[in-house]
Amino acid sequence: DFYSDLKRIISNLYTKHSRIIYNGNSYAKEWEEEAKTRGLKNIKNAPEAFKAFTTENSIKMFEEYNVYRREELLSRYNIKLEKYIKNITIETKIMLEMAKQEILPQTLKYANFLEETINKLKIEYYKENLQALIENINELNIAIIDLQTELSLAGKISGVEEKAKHFSHKIKPKMETVREIVDNLEEMLPKEYWPIPTYSDMLNS
Repeated sequence: DFYSDLKRIISNLYTKHSRIIYNGNSYAKEWEEEAKTRGLKNIKNAPEAFKAFTTENSIKMFEEYNVYRREELLSRYNIKLEKYIKNITIETKIMLEMAKQEILPQTLKYANFLEETINKLKIEYYKENLQALIENINELNIAIIDLQTELSLAGKISGVEEKAKHFSHKIKPKMETVREIVDNLEEMLPKEYWPIPTYSDMLNS
């Protein structure tokens, strides 16, 4: 009976492979501990994940079932790394362009407006706002320079594995820093000063 056999097969598969099945939040800290308990890897970046193609166990399995030869797997691995490098390079350049040409000019314009308002109307309340804004502007400038530096260093790396590792371990964290600062600035600036559509703008459009 098809359905009876199907139920039996699914039940057997679930029992056999339940060690790797997890229905919780795989991005949460709890999963890291759970993965260790189950003896599972918890790979956190793309280059390390791609490397799974080149392990001896993977190569043996793909060759055994005539899916890929060793040379084909190594080629696919390198192609994935090159694509990863290309994609993150594009994302980094766009991030730098947006930060320098759109976000910084508008935040400086709003900072100038606040300063003029404080001097003209003598409203002490805005002084703290202005100070916080200036601190974030300075942090963004530093973060932009750091990101540009790492991107320049990446251009001098010849090996594809080493370059992909640089993007994963150096550039991605710097991008995250820029994003966090920009998120802070978005909360500080009035709608008319913010140069980029917000999530609510996009949802309501």
